[in-house]
Amino acid sequence: MQAFIEQLQQDMETELGKFQQEPQAIRRVDRSIKFVKAKIEILKEYLIKHPFSSKPAEVEYFKRLAPIFYSRHFYFIKVYNLELHRLGMTHEKQLGYLEQELVGIEQYYINNGYFAKYVFMESNHLDEQFFIRGGFPESWILDEVSIVIDENFCLGSYRLSWILAYGEYRNYVEQEIGRIRNPPSQGFIQFAGRKYEFAGTNRDAAEWIQSFVKKKVIKIDGKEADTKTLAQAFESLFERRLGNIYDIHRDNMRRKKESTPFLNSLIRALLEK
Repeated sequence: MQAFIEQLQQDMETELGKFQQEPQAIRRVDRSIKFVKAKIEILKEYLIKHPFSSKPAEVEYFKRLAPIFYSRHFYFIKVYNLELHRLGMTHEKQLGYLEQELVGIEQYYINNGYFAKYVFMESNHLDEQFFIRGGFPESWILDEVSIVIDENFCLGSYRLSWILAYGEYRNYVEQEIGRIRNPPSQGFIQFAGRKYEFAGTNRDAAEWIQSFVKKKVIKIDGKEADTKTLAQAFESLFERRLGNIYDIHRDNMRRKKESTPFLNSLIRALLEK
């Protein structure tokens, strides 16, 4: 199951990266919502044919695997509603609306503080209460659920997916606030008539950006440029949405870490020949 889901996730992220080349935000996000929803349907069909073999397997799915897909779906829904709502707004009104969104995100984390702490501290003593179908605290009411809870989902996984989605959404909102408050300088605007394209993937872009941050070779107003600032500059220059640059970088680091043992063993095998 894990190998199938990891491959499904990889395919999903690859395609979503291609969608970022769409300059129109609402069209881009609408495509992303439909695409992720299709992947979730594939996931559901797979579960019907491959039921859980044990409670630990069920916990692993609802705690580690399902939120990968549902959190992306919820995130894109939030971004779609945001972009739709602020159409035609002045920059001043957009800032007010974006700041209200940040307050709402903060309130969600406050309301779900205990559960968020349980998850991020990697606790597991209540896993069979939170991440088994039908098991949830009495204080959790089903009326809050906006999707159908069927045999392929549980309330704890639903809440975790929203917590992850709000984390990514907060980064998006903060980037949009920064974009409005710090528009491109006049020196940058002179290139507006030219079309720049980045042929690599979002993972390539994240690695490129992180290398500049690590080497400390770019400064803005005398200060070393951070990851968020360089990501915003990249998006503006190439008219390409990166999404959560920090998540992409973490995924790059995870992939490198996982590939290191294999590469080391391959090098040893070649040297022994």
